[in-house]
Amino acid sequence: MTNDLISVLALENIHFIGLIVHKKALWLCAAAFILGVIVFITVMELFTDKHIKLSKKLFISIISINIILFVYLIVYNFVLLSPTDKIFSFFPNRQTPIIGLICNTLKLNANLSDSVIDVKEFHKLGLNYNEKSKYPFIKKTIYAATLKYPVKKIEKKPNIIVFFLEGISARSINCYGSTFKGLTPNIDEFAKTTMKVDNYYNHTAASCRGLQGQLTSSYPFHGYGAWTAANNKELEKTNYSSIASILNNVGYDTLFFCAENKPITQLFKMLKFKTIYNAQKIIKELLHGRERFVKDDILTDESFFEAFITYLKQREKSNSQKPFLIGLYN
Repeated sequence: MTNDLISVLALENIHFIGLIVHKKALWLCAAAFILGVIVFITVMELFTDKHIKLSKKLFISIISINIILFVYLIVYNFVLLSPTDKIFSFFPNRQTPIIGLICNTLKLNANLSDSVIDVKEFHKLGLNYNEKSKYPFIKKTIYAATLKYPVKKIEKKPNIIVFFLEGISARSINCYGSTFKGLTPNIDEFAKTTMKVDNYYNHTAASCRGLQGQLTSSYPFHGYGAWTAANNKELEKTNYSSIASILNNVGYDTLFFCAENKPITQLFKMLKFKTIYNAQKIIKELLHGRERFVKDDILTDESFFEAFITYLKQREKSNSQKPFLIGLYN
């Protein structure tokens, strides 16, 4: 929600551009552009005075003014605006696509973002940050509320399934007040008899960092770019204490299902999941040729969850008594 037309996060995920930019979309854009040019030329020919000519001096003046404004907007964003002003200002690159693309490309290459601000700026925004503490963001208070239903007896080692759903916001779910009624009927029905957590925020983006953060309760330094690089084998050896590693020590099966293949699946090895079902393993063991793809080797949601249901049925038939933790990321 940066209010940018072209955000740094979008540029970080440029390798997924094929999901929206494909031959059909390009042909439609080209056709629309050509049609627009034809209409413009036709209107100019029919409704303009052909005796009016743009003087060379006026033309140069217009071009010069545009160049000056173009340079000024870039300087304005990087030099004249304070970090806090960048968040609240209406005028910066957020309203100009070309300026936004240039500024955010420079930020990406310099490993900068609007979220990197100094301590005083944190305090101005009402955020709690103790720069002198070893753990500057640690919380000393916990949100609590009375449960709306009676507490049931919990098994000593319950099975745990965690869905990490790409692109789903609480704003899309009816039980959190979505304006689109009937969009999530199954989740809404499930929420009536379960604990619904309010004010939960994924603390960072993009997906690689968000997954690590939620499973380890720490801020992961390496983003997606590091996982696509040659050093992902070294990153895999990082010794994180995660939910999976904790449950491994008390007799759980820990599994992670991912609709993609490498390099992102290396991340789940670092998070200490014992078994990883990536797209290749899912197709081979659970779908058997029924798979459908969004792009390249990325499974559609339908295929992905069909495979997961198949796995649960197989596990039920095996009469396994071992508790499990399963994470899923589509």
